[in-house]
Amino acid sequence: MLINFFGATSIPNIILLGLLIPFAIIEFKNRSIFKWYIVATFIGLLLSMISCYYFRKQSIPETFKASAYIMYLMFYFALKNFKLSLPSMEKILHAVIILFCISYIVQFIIFPTVIFKGVEVKLDSTSVDLRFRLYAQGLSSLGIFFGINKFISTKNWKYLITAILCFIVILLMAFRTFLILIVVFSIFTIIRIKGKKIKSTLIALVSISILFITLTQIPVINEKLTFMMDRNKDQNFSNPQYIRILSFNYYTQQHFKNGIEYFFGSGMPAEKSSYGLYIQSLVDKGFYYQDLGLIGLSWIIGIPAVLVMIAYSIKAFRIKVNKNNYYLGIWFVYLVLASLTSMEFFRNGMFVIHAYVFVMLEKAQHQMEYSEKKVEVMKLNVEELSG
Repeated sequence: MLINFFGATSIPNIILLGLLIPFAIIEFKNRSIFKWYIVATFIGLLLSMISCYYFRKQSIPETFKASAYIMYLMFYFALKNFKLSLPSMEKILHAVIILFCISYIVQFIIFPTVIFKGVEVKLDSTSVDLRFRLYAQGLSSLGIFFGINKFISTKNWKYLITAILCFIVILLMAFRTFLILIVVFSIFTIIRIKGKKIKSTLIALVSISILFITLTQIPVINEKLTFMMDRNKDQNFSNPQYIRILSFNYYTQQHFKNGIEYFFGSGMPAEKSSYGLYIQSLVDKGFYYQDLGLIGLSWIIGIPAVLVMIAYSIKAFRIKVNKNNYYLGIWFVYLVLASLTSMEFFRNGMFVIHAYVFVMLEKAQHQMEYSEKKVEVMKLNVEELSG
């Protein structure tokens, strides 16, 4: 993610993954929460490669290369080997989030000059709608929950500024689902942190709502909101000609050879293979499997692999951490829901962030357990003294 600087450079995945393998071998023997989820994901990928070879005649090395970006989950083992403290990891995360937001906004301002890969421009009859996402785009949503959580916990304004910066990026992206879910999960984050403190919860909710409403009055952001509302008139699931409905119908009714391929996936398409050209022909018709999010991904890498990804997201949310770190688990639930109609969960660069957050969650859990044990010891000491 950082080596390729959000898509500004491009070092081959095979080289970067090769650097991670020694760390995976060294660290694998140690107990960890997410180790077997990662292994199960890779097994699911392997099964999809075999399925692709059998049904689509694309070689396993070709499918492996096309699937390589998912294997950055191995970064998890490298991070565990480095043994960074949780505060250090949060400082690094904060810096990367700020760097990402600045990169996005600069790219937006200087367009049509393109620095980063992935910039997508769509034209309509009245205007140019510049909508793009960079590699590791999930940093913007993670940054919102991180900023809100840390601001409420520490009252440090730099975290609120971070959340605002990330919210601006989300607005500039002009994706309706993201915006709605960001608002819902921001409210959920505040309520979860404040708990039963009704008065302070209401104050926090009203204050942040006023702040976000104020942001929407900025001309460029207001234009984005107007555009999103206009698109919603015909681009929704009540329209039988909506491209996502057409894509779903094609993939579920015509794409697969049989039920076995449906279950294990038809494989990640390689750019120049005959199978890759076939998938590209579907893209040319507007049939993006990515538009169906994790459901679409299951058509490619198989149902088992996607179920494991959903399982590790649920596990991440359920890990017990203190209030300062609720944002880590909340982000994973947001990602799953945001990926019902987008590829946000599995966008290029995202699996590095998954791995990073996995390690942070483990450290946050250990911190929580240590605090609870410390409280228990103090209680025992008080009872002995009073006795």
